[in-house]
Order: sequence, then C-alpha cells, then structure tokens
Amino acid sequence: MRQVRAIEHRAADLFARMPLVPSRASTQPRADVVATYRYGDAECLWRLLRHVPATWDVRAWALDRPHPSLVQVTVGSGPTEGCDPLQRLLVSTELTEHRWLVVVQRPVALRGGLAGLVSTAAAANLDLVMPAHRRVSRHRFVLPRHRVGAIARRTSYVEWSPVSAVAPDWRARVLDVVDSHPRITVDIELSRLAADGLRLGVVDRTPMLALDWPPEPSADAFAELERRLESYHVVSPTLLQRVDAVQWCAGTWWFGSSQPPWSRHRRTIVQP
Repeated sequence: MRQVRAIEHRAADLFARMPLVPSRASTQPRADVVATYRYGDAECLWRLLRHVPATWDVRAWALDRPHPSLVQVTVGSGPTEGCDPLQRLLVSTELTEHRWLVVVQRPVALRGGLAGLVSTAAAANLDLVMPAHRRVSRHRFVLPRHRVGAIARRTSYVEWSPVSAVAPDWRARVLDVVDSHPRITVDIELSRLAADGLRLGVVDRTPMLALDWPPEPSADAFAELERRLESYHVVSPTLLQRVDAVQWCAGTWWFGSSQPPWSRHRRTIVQP
C-alpha cells in the first residue's frame, strides 16, 4: 500500500509540474489558505503550498499528527471534540476578510497551483470555484470533469471538497452555510446561493488530480441528502443521479475569448 501511495505522489508531482495553457488570467489577488491533512499525505500538501505567493497567509490542521515539513503552518492537530476540523481551524485563526479564501481538505495535485486557481477565478468574475477534475481523478460526477479548450465555466454546482476558493465578498455568507449544514448537504445548500447572486464555477485552466475518494457518508447522512433533494422535484432512479440532475453549465469561457460571456452583466442562474 505504501508503494502504491508513493507512486501516486510521484505521478501527482509530475502532473502538477505540467505547464499551464496561457490565458489572460494574469492578475494575482491575495488569499488566505486553510488546509487539513494527515501525516501520510503531508508531502502532497507541501507540494501544493510551496509555490503560493509570499503575501498569502497559510494555516493548516493535522488530523492525526503534525508533519515536520508543515510545522511552520500547522496551528493544531488531533481530534477536535465533535467539531469539524476545518471549522476549528477557521475559528482559531485570524483571517483577513478582504482576501480570497482557499480551502484544501484532501490530498490533490493541482496544475498551475492555488495561485493559478485564484487568479483565474478572479479574472472570470466568479465567486465560488473548484478546479476541474482530470478524467483519472477520483470523482463521482460529470459536471466537474475537465473540459479541453475551456478556461472556466459558470455552473449551478460546486463541490466544497477537496479544493475550493471563495471571493472576499462572499466569504462570510459561504462559511455560514458550511457551518450550519451537514457536510453531505453543503454542496446543495451552496448552490442555492446562486439565487442571491453568487456566481459558482469550475476552473478548467487549473485541473486537479484527487488522490483519494471522499469518506463514505452514513445512512443517516444519505437520508438527509434525500430530504434536501426533494425540494428540487428531481425524479431519478439513484441518489447520485438525482445529485447529478441539479448540476448544469450556464456558460463557458473558451481560450481565445477576451472575457467570459457572463461578465457583461450580473444575472441569476435559472434552471433550464
């Protein structure tokens, strides 16, 4: 198992070193980064953090024990007594409200790094984004899959984990949703903020390779997700298909275009 993990980490490192396709996303906003990690995956997080701009603040929480390579950014470790580790990290650190917030919750390799993700999201005028998944990445849904030739897409749905980024104006609102709902329904609840003007999107310019699957939810968690999906009046044979049915793309920013199609005016996504 350790040999397989080592091979995955080496492959992830090679993937992360691949050059980005050039785009007009050249501005670099400032950001805060919060991350959770396990000792065995610390090297993966270290690779992700080593190229972040010096002006960014980074805080990490070790879910088991701190790793020497991340000791300078690790602010706590171990169980959090019933509190979600990410929430504990957000509460225990002083973050700057006028910066982007980047959240890393699972081991990934990200082409272009976190700086590329944030700069592209800002250039695309999106408020809550996730990197697109490579086809070999460990993911369940079709919408977040990397689209060749695209810089970014405006979508109805974003996965909060493994990596996401939130614009300054929406930090407080998004974190309030995350804090007040069960983990399994967070993605659905965040999609509802589109009705209030939140622009969700998938960044294809910085695709990621997720190295593990998210934890399997309990039966009670699945039941809660079923209840939340009832309000969408979606009829599909399986739960995953019902979640997939509330995901759609409202526009694509293609390479060669000077700006995304939704940047001309602010509008609310309406389900087709």
